[in-house]
Order: sequence, then C-alpha cells, then structure tokens
Amino acid sequence: LNRSEIKMMADLLGIPTIDAREFCLRIIEQFDLQTCVVTLGAEGATGVSHTGEVITVPADKVTVVDSIGAGDAFSAGFATQLL
Repeated sequence: LNRSEIKMMADLLGIPTIDAREFCLRIIEQFDLQTCVVTLGAEGATGVSHTGEVITVPADKVTVVDSIGAGDAFSAGFATQLL
C-alpha cells in the first residue's frame, strides 16, 4: 500500500486518518495479518509486524524519470524475499 491507498482504505473501514504505522497496527489487528507495509515515496517504506515491531527503511536518492510501476516493483521484490 502507499499513502493514498491507506487513506482510502481507512475511510472505507472507518479508521480515523492516521499515520502509516498506526494504520498498519490497526489493520493487522482487525484482519489478523502478520505484516503490513506502506511505501512512502521518496521517504522509503515502513513495515509493521503483528508483534508491533516497526521497521522504516529510507529510500535511496535517485532521479525519478517515471514512477509508474514503482509500487508493483516494490511489492514483487518484497514478496520474493518472503518466499
């Protein structure tokens, strides 16, 4: 998920607008998930586990030419590492 997507999901689920960490904690509890990850664009990504552990990874500084597919590429890499 990205920031825009967590805002939409929070609105649909009646979760007050909050930061990525708090959204993940609530969604993990509500849907009995193991992990929630939110991409934060130039700020990197934040991941939260069902134990409450929070990991924030800064993004590398790059010159963005086109961001189309960036989230898909991130998700593919993340999923590959889980498998």
